[in-house]
Order: sequence, then structure tokens, then C-alpha cells
Amino acid sequence: MSEFEKYETVGEFEIDEVLPHVVNSRKKKKREFVTADGKSFPVKVTSDRLILFQAKGTTCVNCGLEGSVFLLQRFKGAKSADDRQPHLNLWGRDADGNWALFTKDHVLPRSKGGRDHLSNYQTMCLPCNQKKGNRRSIASA
Repeated sequence: MSEFEKYETVGEFEIDEVLPHVVNSRKKKKREFVTADGKSFPVKVTSDRLILFQAKGTTCVNCGLEGSVFLLQRFKGAKSADDRQPHLNLWGRDADGNWALFTKDHVLPRSKGGRDHLSNYQTMCLPCNQKKGNRRSIASA
């Protein structure tokens, strides 16, 4: 099963429909996102991932792939209420037209003492993040 198939998509939003609403705050702020079919979903806009994309961009620092759309998604077969609550995922399409999820990568991995802080985060597509693993860069793999 591909990464994309793990999710149920309930809405689609352009980057400029999402990033202006991201809030760098410890408070659990939510914003209502209304889908094309008129359904409204409260979505947390204070996540470190969204703050990273707003501050440092939506392009993979390794391969240059561009994130092109935010999909409002929830996990298929979710059992917990948190997993059933839709969240925004940034996706882009690679040269072959396959979906690639964008992630928050730790420049200095947590396993090597890296902190959970914006200064230690970088935007990376999931394939590059998986290649990097717990190293400082893909080149040192």
C-alpha cells in the first residue's frame, strides 16, 4: 500500500489557502476548513509541520520536489478519535506522477541530540527523509 493510500481525503486546498492561517502558538488553535462539498472541519493550525512549511517553504531541501497541495486527510481504518480527526498533509507529485508526502525532518536527528525546534527542522519529501534516516544528511548515508 502506498503512503497516499493510507489516507482518506476529505478536502483539497491550495497552499495559499492554508499557510496564511498557520499560527506559531502553544495554544491549540483550530481553524475551520470548508471543503468543496460544503462540509466544515476544525483543523489544528499550530502544528510544527505547518509552522515549518510556512517559515521555510514547501520544497524538499534534498531533491527539490515541490509540495503543491494540502489535502485534508484522515487515516483509513482509524480507531482513535485523534486519528479520525482530519489533518492537513502537504503533497507533491514526482516526475512519474506519484504522490509524495512532505515531512518535517530534523537536521540533527533526535537520536543524536537534535531538538524539536524550528531551527532544527527542514522540509523534506518522505522518500528523501526515509533515505536520510537518523543521519545528518543523505550524502553521509
